[in-house]
This record gives sequence, C-alpha cells and structure tokens, in this order.
Amino acid sequence: MKSTISLLVEYLELLPHEAKSLKQSLKAIYYHDGGKEEIDLSYGKLSQIVQNRPDIIFSHELLDGEALLLKNVSDFLVVKDSFYTFFPRKKVDLKIKGRSLQIGSPLVSATVTVSNSQSIFYLDEIVNAVYPLPFRDSSFDTVIVSEVLDYDIIREAARIIKKGGKAYLIINAFKGIKPAEAIRAFSIKFIPLFAKELNGFWIFEGTKKD
Repeated sequence: MKSTISLLVEYLELLPHEAKSLKQSLKAIYYHDGGKEEIDLSYGKLSQIVQNRPDIIFSHELLDGEALLLKNVSDFLVVKDSFYTFFPRKKVDLKIKGRSLQIGSPLVSATVTVSNSQSIFYLDEIVNAVYPLPFRDSSFDTVIVSEVLDYDIIREAARIIKKGGKAYLIINAFKGIKPAEAIRAFSIKFIPLFAKELNGFWIFEGTKKD
C-alpha cells in the first residue's frame, strides 16, 4: 500500500477587500488542514496575525510599512492581485535626536529599523520583527511609526519610547487614508503636538501620554 503526503498550502486572507490599511481589516480567514478558521481583528491586528505562520497572505490594499512587516510573517504576500514588491522612495527629512527606532517603511535615517531585510538591502541595522518588538521598555529617544496604521504597533511604540521622547507617525497622503483616522490611532498612546504634509506624506509628531 502506497503512502501519500498532503501538500496543503496554508494561507490567510485579510478582509474586507475594500480596506485600505491594516487598521481597516475587520477579520482574517485562515485556511489550513483542509478547513478554515475565522480570526477576529476588530481590536488587535498584528498581535492576532502573528499567531499563525501561513505560506501565503492574501490582502486588501496596505500601506508599505504594513506590507513589509507582514513579509516577516509569510514569505509570500499578495496585495490585491499581485505579489508585493517594495520600491524605495525619497527619504523624509526629520530632525531626530538620540537613539531612534523606525518601524515599517525606511523613510527616515534612524538608528535601527524594524522592517523586512529581504525587501530592503541598503540599511545598516535592520531587524526582522513584527509583534511584540524585541526591545526593552523605554529604550529609544525617538520612535517613528512609518506607514503602519495599527493599534498594536502604536502601543509597542509607546512601550519602548523613553519618557519625554518624540514619536512620529508617517502616512502616505495618496493612499486614501484620512488624516483624522491616522491621528485618532496615534492618539491612543500619544499626545499630538502638530501635523504637517511633506513630500506626499502626512507627518504627526507627539509625546507619550502619562
């Protein structure tokens, strides 16, 4: 009697299809072992997604920073109908001081960047991570959340920034994300100080809430 080996591919689908960022994801369907499982994303996104390691992630539209983090969950990421590819863009000039951490897209010259090293080859210190971030509490003077709109990452940014440190949220102004939606997410852990548009990006600066 011949033995057979199952070669079922495990994949995750982010819904709804019309969402434009990770924050707008409401649920995920995880297909594995011949069945499927619904995952509620109404509160946490990345904290729920990282509990599974699918072979492929099928997603609605994403911000680049979100896509780069998801590439650390699965090697194959399909956004809309195409495999995701990161294309480097012009840097955003922020006057940052001290030890700095950038999470997501490599838009700022930071001390350390959490992103996907297989997609980015020109950074000196890059960390492949998703959630939770592998850093101690209050270990950075500045934290930049770069094109990631997710409460889990905002909370992690607040955890690892020092008291009195500066936090920034950078969002692509042409991706259909309303500035009010971005600042609401930022405000769960930070007090917004100002906002501006620069080189096609919305930039919000704030300090950590007590």
